[in-house]
Amino acid sequence: MAEKFNKTAINFSYVEKLDILIQSFQDRFSEFKKVKHLLDIFSNPFTISVENAPESMQIIDIQNDQDLRNKFNEGDLLNFYRCIDKNTYKELRINALKCASLFGSTYM
Repeated sequence: MAEKFNKTAINFSYVEKLDILIQSFQDRFSEFKKVKHLLDIFSNPFTISVENAPESMQIIDIQNDQDLRNKFNEGDLLNFYRCIDKNTYKELRINALKCASLFGSTYM
C-alpha cells in the first residue's frame, strides 16, 4: 500500500518556497522602479516627454533630428545608439550604456 504522507506539510513547504521566491523577485526588480524614467528614455527617446527627461540629455534636439528618428525606426536599438554623436548626445549615450549593461546577459 502507498505510504501515507502529510499533504499539509508538503503544501506549506511549497508555499514557503514560493514566498521566498516572490520576495526575491520583488527585491531584485524593485531597482527597476528607481530607474524607470531612464529605461523609458533608453527604449525610445522619441516618445519621452521632455518634462520627464533630464535637461542634459538634449531630448528636444534628438526628437527633432529626422535622420536619427529614421535610424531608430530601423529597429536595432543598440545600433541606433552607436550612430548618435558622442559629443552632441553625451548624456544620452551614457544613459544608453548604463541601461544596456543591465541586460548584458540577455538577447535584446
